[in-house]
Amino acid sequence: MLLYWQEVPEMFWNRVLTIRLFGECNMLTFEELRAMYDRGQTQDVINALQDISIDPATEDGQRYLTLKGWCHYRRKENKEAHNCAIAAKALPWARELMAYLHAYAPAHIDDEALMEIANELGSTNINVANAFVIRARADDCSILTGDEVDRIAASFRGDESVHAANLMHNAGRFFLAKPKRPGDLQRATQYLDDAIRRYGTEANFHHRAAANFWKSQAFEKIGWKAHAVDAAQESVRLWEEQCKLDPTNKSFLQKKDDAAQRLATLTA
Repeated sequence: MLLYWQEVPEMFWNRVLTIRLFGECNMLTFEELRAMYDRGQTQDVINALQDISIDPATEDGQRYLTLKGWCHYRRKENKEAHNCAIAAKALPWARELMAYLHAYAPAHIDDEALMEIANELGSTNINVANAFVIRARADDCSILTGDEVDRIAASFRGDESVHAANLMHNAGRFFLAKPKRPGDLQRATQYLDDAIRRYGTEANFHHRAAANFWKSQAFEKIGWKAHAVDAAQESVRLWEEQCKLDPTNKSFLQKKDDAAQRLATLTA
């Protein structure tokens, strides 16, 4: 299989990645690669890009590098994700990736750097908001209170994008990790249910699988075991679907095993 860049007329501003296979030519645009990423096919995207000479000085090159970085992030390959974010640093989407790394990746956690990105991109940037909520759920962090998490989530209620679904997901995980007020565990399940609704029923298997996993934990802590079992079963089913799409993703495979173990424990 030969991979190469093909220049297209200037009116078609987006370069395309061209794949020749058995003499046939199939073109993968950035949007098609992004759709593969959204389906959780992270290794397929990385494979499609790994032999390509990408110029980080161009906007196209930065877009492809950032997409590659997000794929590495989803695989918990944080060093590679960080390298991509550094190389494409001029792109806002790359700065958002760096915010996630500063919030979540152990070797890159940096509250001061996270705040700098927030000041740079603004408080209305939903990925920055997500990064803050992710960071806030850590035991060693008091960057946000529960009331502040509620206010951040409320400010994006009208957004039906996957980013908003992720925000509701992360808000649910915050209240699962730090249930300090009466009803916070129930609040966690409500946020997670909201996230699952926003993720839809045809894609986002890894997000839906994870949301059900954490919802199972919240139900168990509340004392609703039957609901905990149902959520765990759904998590296992969804992880199995996701791993069919990305069978070499070690992070996804481990999470599938964790979900199966959780279900086995609940039903023992």
